[in-house]
Amino acid sequence: MRAIANSLILFILVLFSAESWAFGSRPPQVIETCGSLTFQRTAKYCIYQMEGSKSKNIIYVLHGRGQHERVWKEYADQINGFWKTMGYEIPTVISFTYGSDWLLVEENGSPLSGLLDEVVDRVMPALEEKIGGLKGERILVGGSMGGFNTTQLALKRGHLFSQAIILCPAMTTFSPFDPLSIVWEYIERTHAKPSKVFAAIELVQKFFPDDQAWLRASPVELAKKYLNSSSVPIYLSCGTHDEYGFFEGTEQFYQIGKDRGARIKWKPVPFGKHCDFSELDIAWYMINEI
Repeated sequence: MRAIANSLILFILVLFSAESWAFGSRPPQVIETCGSLTFQRTAKYCIYQMEGSKSKNIIYVLHGRGQHERVWKEYADQINGFWKTMGYEIPTVISFTYGSDWLLVEENGSPLSGLLDEVVDRVMPALEEKIGGLKGERILVGGSMGGFNTTQLALKRGHLFSQAIILCPAMTTFSPFDPLSIVWEYIERTHAKPSKVFAAIELVQKFFPDDQAWLRASPVELAKKYLNSSSVPIYLSCGTHDEYGFFEGTEQFYQIGKDRGARIKWKPVPFGKHCDFSELDIAWYMINEI
């Protein structure tokens, strides 16, 4: 969903930009560099750098299920236009993927596990080397499946990042290994779509061999362990009518963080569906939190 207010602001930004370029040379271009890295598995990546930008910061974008390493391009024009108008130097954006479905999971006995350490210890250093190394702050942005992955990095490796934007995250109040009766209670309580819920369960069970492994990665359980006044600042948003029922778990995550003194900006989206959020609100948050 794109709010009318966002569209109006974007229209104004386009007019402003067009006027400012009318008597000069072409506007700065975003340089896209894409490739692949192979360690335990092969990751595809894209790096986006704005010509002439003096920003030293890096934004890591973690995509949702079924998306890809170029997902940033869906939001870049609006967010970059806002930053430019506000006089904010546009950061480098890095997005990477292991395919349609992947979770940043520590080694847990599943053949698909182990990507969390690979990303932190090997993929991120290799990507940052391609742009001359890290010279500023790292920022995390992720939605849906990427919101789950962002949560894993922000809580388990939070010292590496200055802020985390967690959008429509895959957060539930039940375990994917719970009895069907518990799952159906969740569906009835949250008005989630059964097909969406069971698809999410099927995905998670590929990466976790049992309930104990899941509890070591469950965002709600991680909140109880890691969120406090010293944890990384978080922007958290979810639609109240999320079709997966994720609003319930996301709101509980927020409440745990609030009770423990964590720095969380909570932005529920009234009547919002899965991954309805405000790009401009996110862009403004990034400016104010750095």
